[in-house]
Amino acid sequence: QVVSMDVSSEKVGDGKRLKRLVNRANESVRVKRVLADGAYDSRANFNFLSSKRIKPVIRVRSNSVPKNKGCQARKLAVIEQQAFKPRSWSRIHRFGKRWRVEGAYSCIKRIFGEYVSAKKFVNMAREMAMKAAIYNRFIAMV
Repeated sequence: QVVSMDVSSEKVGDGKRLKRLVNRANESVRVKRVLADGAYDSRANFNFLSSKRIKPVIRVRSNSVPKNKGCQARKLAVIEQQAFKPRSWSRIHRFGKRWRVEGAYSCIKRIFGEYVSAKKFVNMAREMAMKAAIYNRFIAMV
């Protein structure tokens, strides 16, 4: 089920949207942990999740240095990911469950197509919200 989504232009990076996504998701469900790829690897995101008592399971960049620099959670993530092989780390934190989200959006794209019909940004966002709502209805019927 889609519980939170954010439509933005191609110029906006995914990592800058984490706070909004988590806050919206917390309105309908209790978020205990966030599984995210390297696009979300930032001190700001680790600090935000830690402040909300949400476990950050974020793949850090391969050249990351385990320095605190005001973010203990990211430092621990870097140390842990460097200590384990990627598959072991993924298994320990069930990082593979992230693909459920990727699968859901793939399903939405297969049903409704890759593109939006709207021309204005506000209507694009509405169109995407409608597609997500219809998808949620579809999966509720199963």
